[in-house]
Amino acid sequence: MRVLFVDDDPHALERLEDVVRHARVGWESSFAWGAYDALERLEQCAFDVLVTDARVTGVEGASLLAEVGDRYPDMARLVLFSSGVTREALHALPMVHQLLEKPCDARTLAEAIEHAGSARDRMPSPAVQRLVGGMRQLPGRPAVFAALTEALGDPTTAFGDIAAVVERDVGVAAKLVQVANTAYFSRGGAIGDVRSAVTRLGVRLVRDLVLATEVFAWGGAPASMDVDAVHRRGLRAAAMARAIARSDSVDDAFLAGLLHDVGTLVLAREVPDAWLEAQETAAAEKRPVSEVERERLGASHAEVGAYLLGLWGLPYPCIDAVAAHHGPLAPAEPTWPDPLEGMDATTAVHVATHLAVTPGSVAEGLDAEGLALRGLDGRIAPWCRLSSSLFGAEEE
Repeated sequence: MRVLFVDDDPHALERLEDVVRHARVGWESSFAWGAYDALERLEQCAFDVLVTDARVTGVEGASLLAEVGDRYPDMARLVLFSSGVTREALHALPMVHQLLEKPCDARTLAEAIEHAGSARDRMPSPAVQRLVGGMRQLPGRPAVFAALTEALGDPTTAFGDIAAVVERDVGVAAKLVQVANTAYFSRGGAIGDVRSAVTRLGVRLVRDLVLATEVFAWGGAPASMDVDAVHRRGLRAAAMARAIARSDSVDDAFLAGLLHDVGTLVLAREVPDAWLEAQETAAAEKRPVSEVERERLGASHAEVGAYLLGLWGLPYPCIDAVAAHHGPLAPAEPTWPDPLEGMDATTAVHVATHLAVTPGSVAEGLDAEGLALRGLDGRIAPWCRLSSSLFGAEEE
């Protein structure tokens, strides 16, 4: 893996070299003094990951990030910020995959870079890497944005009220949890649910993010997709996954259920014609949508979503669950936990997404064989009853 580090302070660059050396990693590392040096190096050879200071003489950090995003969208982009959330941080956020606090210790830096590199390894299609890496924001639903703005504008609004609004939209939920899980904010450990993310970021910062970044600058939803249906499935899958996951997987299962179709939002926004054609072909030929997407686009929406969440540094169990939500499930392990204790996040989300389409019934594609190997085949009927009790009223 080739990593390019950028800073306009030669002393800071030397310290960064020391940090990388102490990390004892096998990267091919290059160190650029300022933005112009960085751009010259990028023209000479390809890099997998960019790690840059937020402020660079000659070209502001955000401008360098925009340049890299336009020219080399398949690069993972990590940014170092000094203490305190600044205007530069908010301005750069839509172009950043992960935020890191400066100075950054060797372990934190290594984990962030390895996470970004792992995301690239999971997505072998260069075309999809460029598509996902070049996007600036996720499509959203104007009604939710209005509700979130109103909630944030009320000083008496509680964290739980804000979280309830955020969870209605996949794009906002994904970005808030992404930010809360970066090393820049995650001093208290990994965050696996939206309410905890809002609590960590604080009402003021959430309001600033909504007002100051393109992430929450809602545009019109693509006419070729039913955004409401995507959101409804995400909410159902999240609630169902949380209900059937074992205790140590509840947070990851809920988050992955909420975001399981985030790749659909990406494809519908970035390549709407190709995405719609894949949907129509799958329906006409009675084939799985994921299969047609791989043929036409180089990856399924599940894989695209997992790649994006990997770039953002979300927890691996969440990424794995999103990637595998259509199945088939991985072979069962000999020491698989007692099924009565619940399931891991990947299995829970696979089941939940197939129960989220029509409450009370199972959508086509559920891996019954994989569930049987886990001793869970007898749970399908109770799960159907549970989904009907949870969501049946929505169908009336």
